[in-house]
This record gives sequence, C-alpha cells and structure tokens, in this order.
Amino acid sequence: MKNNIIENLDAGISSEMTTSISEVIGENELGVKKTLAAIFPLLMHKTIDCLNTVALNDHFVKMLEQLPFYESMQHLSWEAASHDSSVLSAMIEQLNALLFPESTAELERKISRYVGFPAETVRKIMTVGSAFFFNAIKEYLLKSDEHSLPLKEWLISHRKHSDALVPAGVVNLLSKEELAEYYPLISREPEKKKRKKKWPWWLLWVLLIALLIFVLRGCYFQQKTTETTSSWGNLGAFISKQLPNGNTLKFPESGMENKLIGVIESQGNKSVWLSFDRLKFKTNSADLQPESEEQMKNIAEIMKAYPNTRLELGGYTDNTGDKDFNLELSKKRADSVRQGLINLGANGDNLEAHGFGSEFPVAPNNTEENRAKNRRIDIKILK
Repeated sequence: MKNNIIENLDAGISSEMTTSISEVIGENELGVKKTLAAIFPLLMHKTIDCLNTVALNDHFVKMLEQLPFYESMQHLSWEAASHDSSVLSAMIEQLNALLFPESTAELERKISRYVGFPAETVRKIMTVGSAFFFNAIKEYLLKSDEHSLPLKEWLISHRKHSDALVPAGVVNLLSKEELAEYYPLISREPEKKKRKKKWPWWLLWVLLIALLIFVLRGCYFQQKTTETTSSWGNLGAFISKQLPNGNTLKFPESGMENKLIGVIESQGNKSVWLSFDRLKFKTNSADLQPESEEQMKNIAEIMKAYPNTRLELGGYTDNTGDKDFNLELSKKRADSVRQGLINLGANGDNLEAHGFGSEFPVAPNNTEENRAKNRRIDIKILK
C-alpha cells in the first residue's frame, strides 16, 4: 500500500468496484476513474481549508465521528452509488456542504466536458468519491493514538503531491482563478523575466547566419511530421478499440473518440456535447488542414459501426472579429466537417450541422490558448 492517502484510495478502488459504479450510474469505467482522480485532491484541499476555519473545525470533526465506517470499500461504493436517499448519502451531502459553501456547478460542468458525462452524473460520482475520502479519514481517526498527528497536520503531510495526480485535461479547462480555488498547488503564474544580458554584436551575427542556414536546410529537406499535442492538453497514449462491426480504431486514450463511444454505449443520458480535439482549419476558412484527417476517419468509422446513431455537429468561433462573420464561418465549418464525414462513408441522413458563432465558449477568451479552444467543432448524439 502506498503512503499517500490519495494514492491509497486509487489503489484501493479495484476494477470490480469501478465496474460496479459504472453499471449503477450507466456510464463507462474510464470516465468514472478520471472523475475520481479529479475529485480526491479537491476534497483534500477543501477539508484542510475547513479544518483551518475555527467556526467549522469542531462541527466537521463531530459530523465525521458520526459517519458510519465501512471495512469493505466494495460495500461502501455500492451503498454510496445505489442509495441516493440513504443515511450515508445524507451525511456525505452535509459534509460536502461544509467544504463547498458555494455552488460547484461550474466545476462539475468542466469535469463533465472532460469525461463526456452529464454534470448530474459527475455530481453522483462526486458523492461516491466523497464517501471513499471521508471513510479513509474516519479510519485514521479510529486508529489514532497519542503518538498520531492531529487530523489537519496528517492531511497537510499528504497533500504535497496530490495535485500532481489531477488529470491534465481537467487542469486545462480551468481558469487561473479556479485553479487557485480548487487545486492551489497547481500554478499557471508566468515565469519571472530574467535580466537581459548584452551580447557581443559579432556573436549575434554568427547566430543569425546559423539560423538562416538552418531554416534554408529545413525548407529543402522538409519532411512531414506528426502533431502530438492538442489545445485540449495531453490526450494520453494511443490505444486500440474494436468496434461492433469488427473494425479496430487507434486514438488517444483521452481523445474524443473514446468519449463518444462511451456515450453511445452507455445507458444514461446521451445529451452531452463533446469537442473534436484534433481538428484544424485554415485561418478564416472552412477548409480542414491535413492533420485533421486522422480524427475525421475515426468518427466516420464510428458512425458506420453504430448505424442507428444520429449526430449533431456544432461549429463555434472565439469572440474576436465581426460577429456576423464569425456566425457564418462557424456554419461553414460545421457543414465542412459534415460533408467530410459523408465523403468518408458516414450516412448523411444521420448528420446535422449548425453554426453558433462565438456563443457557448468553453473557456474565457482572455488568452490565445483559450481562444483556440473556443474555435472548435462539437458533436452531440441525437439518437
């Protein structure tokens, strides 16, 4: 067993437990694991904040002492996931109300976009994750003796590396202010500028000539490269997935294809927007760049493997430039993707396309990175 409480929780949640939770809530196992990975460090920080608040400290500890303790995490996961109105769920809700006096709806919405689950489902997994976390604290209190650290100091000793476990996809969706609120050990502060050094003029000329030679050689011997990064952050290693028609696709573990298949195969709410994460258009154009072909082919193959699935495409832009131009551009880009999928063998009758301009941004339009996220194509299952 590992020494960190967060890692202990991750290690203690078996694949059977993940399967059980996913069956109860009607969503895929991968999304359940990712949601829990985002929730545990969040609960760590908020519990420490609560224990640091004199007015809340005693009340929180007393409520924790009244919380039933479960020796079996399997039993605990089933109880928390299956019984919304149980005594356990009610006590978890009261404890979370102390940790989160303000609404967590925006955080839930962003985790929802990351994992491809409805926000309501993310909220339910948050209850399950809270049950695991509070049960681990309860166990520590039960086993403590006069040589043990006080609860707050014990948690502080564990949180140093907890934010390193937060999925990069969640971090990339949060603003700097939200990071400070939910994951304070993660920083997006720019590096301090170092004092400029004066370089000898002759050395600058040497560097310029060397750079010119390098650029000319690059233009002459240019080779096609594969883009491995996305404006949506680290999408993980490529995995293989066999479709119902026997075809096998390869895509990033956290790529939109995996989320789309998960939503199609789930028994829960399918009305959720997912963002293409590897599409690129030419500037102010509806023409797709060549590197978009891989994800376009994957989506076309998924549509052919699930022929009864109907999809809606939504085109979006950032808020720079003329509003009417952006609206028209978003429509043309959505239509371009629709036609591209049809050309790759998808059934056009199962595809709708609409443009929404700069409406419904997924990130503040305050940095180039965020504006790139808002210039996107989303997809939603209609049937």
